[in-house]
Order: sequence, then C-alpha cells, then structure tokens
Amino acid sequence: MVPIAVAALGGSQFQAQLANALAASRAGVDLRRCGRASIAASAASSDVALVVAELYHALGNSTLPALLALKQRHESLPLLVSVSLVAEDMRSLVRAITAGLEATWILRDVDDLARAVVRAIRERADLGAAASLLQTIWPAISPEVRPFFAVAAVGASRPITTLDAARTLGLAVRTLEGQLKRAQLPPPHRVLGWCRALHATWLFDRLGRKPKQVVNELSFPSISALYNLLNHFTVPRPGALLAEGGFEETLRRFASDLYR
Repeated sequence: MVPIAVAALGGSQFQAQLANALAASRAGVDLRRCGRASIAASAASSDVALVVAELYHALGNSTLPALLALKQRHESLPLLVSVSLVAEDMRSLVRAITAGLEATWILRDVDDLARAVVRAIRERADLGAAASLLQTIWPAISPEVRPFFAVAAVGASRPITTLDAARTLGLAVRTLEGQLKRAQLPPPHRVLGWCRALHATWLFDRLGRKPKQVVNELSFPSISALYNLLNHFTVPRPGALLAEGGFEETLRRFASDLYR
C-alpha cells in the first residue's frame, strides 16, 4: 500500500505526538513535517491529501497567517486543525473563524488525533459543521459564552453532557448555566443537543451519509436514538431534509431558537 502523504504544521511537541499517534494506528501515512515557511510548498505537492496543523499563538509566533495563506492558494485541500482550550488558543480560534478559515477542528488532548486524520483523509471534507455553525452565531453571542459554544460545536461529533462541557471549560455546572442565562440563551443541554443535530444534518446533507453511517460516526447508540434527537428539535429526517432546506435551514432554525 502506498502511504497517504500528510503535511504537518506545528511545534515540535505537536509533530512528535502526531507522528507517534499515526505510527501506533498503522494508518499508512507519510507524514511530512513542515515549518510556517515551507508548508505552502509542501502542500503544493500533488500527492498531499491533507494538511494537519496546530493552531497556536505563542511568543508572537502564530500559525494562523500561514494557514490562511495556504487556504487561499490551495482552497480545495482539506485542512484539519488541532486547537486547545487555553485562552490564547481560543482567541486564535475566534480570529481563524472570523477570517473565514475553512477547516475541520479537533480538540487537543480530547479527540483522538490519529483517528481524526484517518477520517479526514477518507472524507476529503474541507469544511465541517462546527466551522459553519460558529461562523454563523459567533457575532451574535457574548464573549462570556463563546468558549462554551466552541466546545459544543467542535465536540458535537461525540456525546457530550453539560457536566463534560463545564469540566472542559474549568467551570462548575451552575456557573455555566448562569452564563447562558445572563446572555438570555437556552440552557447548556439544549445547545449541546442542537449541535449534535446539526452535525448529523451536515453529514446527511453535505456528505451524503446514510443513517447507519451517521450513527457510527457520531456515536449514537442506535438509529432510533438519532431520529429521536432530530424529532426533538423538529429537524427533518434524511428523506425530507433536502426538500426542507437541508443543513442551512436547520442552522437557521438553531439560530432562531437561540434568541426566541
């Protein structure tokens, strides 16, 4: 089997972690480590299937300008970006989203990095539900609750509870609930449910997934559980989804629910 070429941009620790994870997964990946100055040239190689990057801003050095320039030159090349939940990285995430950086986002030290790389190669998707969701709602939500919405959007590819989200943010559940209440937004569990429904809708609408595939990719216990979630938020099932506006209409309903 010919290895799949993946270009990696990030610090030495991130690149070593990525290399070790991919080696352990036996994914058959040819990992090409790059710096900010060399990532564009490496990505231009015809056999590179994916760019994996670390989003960071430390000591005045940021990967964001290199990533934005890369996507301008290679718009269709899939980009998977690892981001942590520390304050500076969250600010970099906001800058990336508002600048229109199209990427699949994963949470560092939470998501399985190697599995995310293999999935991204298989899907060849250059824009995920999380990025589209955050781009839509970010200007309208207060800075206090933005970290929670980032966790909800990026983490919705797996089951996540209010307690999980609060712990990830280093908050008590009551504190998180209070933040959303002050912002006159729905409670955390409703936002988390909506984000799961939006991820499912994205897979149906944009990637043409079948119900069983969505169940497996989003870790639902059954197709019934998936449909129960969609019914709860009055999201159409796959057969009627396109006729009722697809992902964009579902996203509009979510935004309306936030401020009804």
